[in-house]
Amino acid sequence: MKLRDWLNENEYSFERLTRDIYKETGYSISTGAVSKWCSGKTQPNLKYWKIVVEFTGGKVTEPY
Repeated sequence: MKLRDWLNENEYSFERLTRDIYKETGYSISTGAVSKWCSGKTQPNLKYWKIVVEFTGGKVTEPY
């Protein structure tokens, strides 16, 4: 599943995703970075991608 699809399905905004990831993991990801990942402008580095995949329970398999 693509990250944007997961966000829509779970009614998450970029802001909520970054806030909840920070609360759960202590890692800070900018909303701008998430926006760029979803639009295909950039790809997350491996460290942040693993955090997103783990946070979503392995449901997200593609950034965009």
